[in-house]
Amino acid sequence: MYTNPLKNVVLSCLLGLLITSSCRTEPVLSKQAIALSLLSKNTSASQFRLLIRLHPEAAFYAGLLAEAADTERAVALFELALNSTIPLVRNAAAQKLIRPALERVDLAKRLLLLNRHKDLEQAELTLRCASFYTVGGFSDAVQLATYTHKHSWNTVITLLALQSQTAEPAADFFLNEPVDEAFLWGWEAAEHSFSPVEIRAVKGRIATARRSYQEALNIFKVVIEQEPDFFLRHPQVLFDLGRSFQYVNPTQGLKLFLEWDALFEDADAQMAESRYYLQYFAGRMERYRGNYTQAMDYFAQALSLTDDPAQEDLCIWYLLDSARINNPEQAVQQFVQYAPLWHDPDYYSDIVGTLCRQLAAQEQWHSLLNLFAGMRRYADGSMVAQYAYIVARLIETGLIPAAEAARLLDFAEPSQVSRLLFTQAFEEKAASYYYRAASAQYLGKAVVLPETQEPVAEAGTDLTFFSDFFEYGAGDFAFSSIQAMAAELSSADLRRIASICADFGYTAQSIRTVLLYQNRPDYESNRTDLLLLYPRPFLEIIEDNARKMGIPAEVLFGLIRTESIFDPNAHSSVGALGLSQLMPETAEEEARRIFRNGGPNYGTKQSIEVFNPSVNVHIGASYLHYLIPQVENTLFALMAYNGGIGRVKRWRNASPHLPADLFAETVEFTETREYGKRVISSAAVYGYLYYAKSMEYVVKEIYSPSY
Repeated sequence: MYTNPLKNVVLSCLLGLLITSSCRTEPVLSKQAIALSLLSKNTSASQFRLLIRLHPEAAFYAGLLAEAADTERAVALFELALNSTIPLVRNAAAQKLIRPALERVDLAKRLLLLNRHKDLEQAELTLRCASFYTVGGFSDAVQLATYTHKHSWNTVITLLALQSQTAEPAADFFLNEPVDEAFLWGWEAAEHSFSPVEIRAVKGRIATARRSYQEALNIFKVVIEQEPDFFLRHPQVLFDLGRSFQYVNPTQGLKLFLEWDALFEDADAQMAESRYYLQYFAGRMERYRGNYTQAMDYFAQALSLTDDPAQEDLCIWYLLDSARINNPEQAVQQFVQYAPLWHDPDYYSDIVGTLCRQLAAQEQWHSLLNLFAGMRRYADGSMVAQYAYIVARLIETGLIPAAEAARLLDFAEPSQVSRLLFTQAFEEKAASYYYRAASAQYLGKAVVLPETQEPVAEAGTDLTFFSDFFEYGAGDFAFSSIQAMAAELSSADLRRIASICADFGYTAQSIRTVLLYQNRPDYESNRTDLLLLYPRPFLEIIEDNARKMGIPAEVLFGLIRTESIFDPNAHSSVGALGLSQLMPETAEEEARRIFRNGGPNYGTKQSIEVFNPSVNVHIGASYLHYLIPQVENTLFALMAYNGGIGRVKRWRNASPHLPADLFAETVEFTETREYGKRVISSAAVYGYLYYAKSMEYVVKEIYSPSY
């Protein structure tokens, strides 16, 4: 099922050699061959037992490979992996076995008899707790649960074990906690002990979690008819009802929520959270109906009913976004008014960036200046850098008077305002390389990236768990484990794991791993991480095509990194494929152009090998080469690569008087607007790291006229 006959013959021979040399401590087979042999039905029982005895951790990775096709075999392999001496392997295997142990008495009994290591990992403790519950050891399950961290499985098992002893249903949990796998399993076991109204409420919550809003609303309506005040006593159920009404029937939902809110004129503080949700969802429903002014009033009222920072940020975000949609110019006042109340500035970066684009598109330069002046002390550093650069360029081009900017920004000398703003963008650590390098041009400075190399230590036992994903041929499953455990790992450990991913050719996973620790508060940039973040896989293919097409290599690297993070099998949600993310129609059209110009015949849309790196990069580079002379510069060609040349020409024709960098801020599509900046940022770093170019030179070259 998993291996071909020839491979089975080879494995059998090697396994025979291994059996005759069992006194040896060094393995004869590669780890990948061991994993394959554990999956092969042609591996004899004696060979299988020997491999498991010598390599118990191999069973975990083989289980991952088997999971999709053979659940029974995967469970058996995960069970065997519990004998590993590597704690992380045991913990990961135990996590996989929790649900099967709750559903199979035979498995639970075996797990309770398993010889245990002295120190159990957290998932092993939860697995033991689950096994006790399955065999009826409720007291043991409850007692063991006190030694484990808070975990959704642990909580559910404990509640059900207690319920089995006291017959009291765990209503609070199912009416308030997030719906996840443990929740769903627990509900199947506990549903019989709940009242009809509670059953419907929980089923409505489950439907809402699946985004089956019409189904959820149909269920909730029965509860409304039978016991309407149920929702007011259970805020989380009220929250789910609000979501369902918003997406299915906001008009009816608004009427009901306002009727309920009218009951609160003399309500006590115990109902404060319910009233908050009534006002909050009244705003969401009015917003959904397009009544933004009324929605803002409801969000403001909800804001006055809570002192929870997350809820406050949520209300303010919706209030400001409604104001932005309703009237971008008038929204500036609200942004300035509420900016001092922001708890998490990064939470607002999306709408602050979108409002910048809207004001720029309408050439409301004075409003943009007022917005920057009012929020620059409160906004995220990346947004401050973006606005500082734009305002500085507006002053340089005469679109904003320097004296007005100096007055609003409290700068003493108007003649120095633009330089001070360029300096602010240049020096902001959170700024993108795009704005830093672009500002450097006007300051006569150079962006200098760190030269210090952070040591990448040799992998210890713990990190072997991660390298073995690749050794055993289960590399596609590695990142989910890396991501799940990132909070418990140091930056140094994650750096080593990123290096391991890169060493095995998993470039996308390597980059994503660095991003897991790059945003930590204590993070300091270093050259090791830059080399991991901006690698050069497929070096010969990319450089060769860049040279043939007359495209700077750093630009092509930046494009492919932005498009696919160097994953040759990448699929986008809209159907773009491969390293340079070619749409099938575009690939076919460009392939014909290549053939007409004397190049190879890559075939039709159906036959083009878009997942072949050589073919994909050639077509992608050729397409960019085709676009560059059609527009003013490489930046616009990059935008056309993403959003279509027709759109870019139409947008440019609407604002021909703007300099290229200011025009780029006005582009209507967020994806296309940000795409160009991301490619330029990446290209600037590639030019600096590998091609002896300053970052500001790369940016200047991309902006230079292409004709």
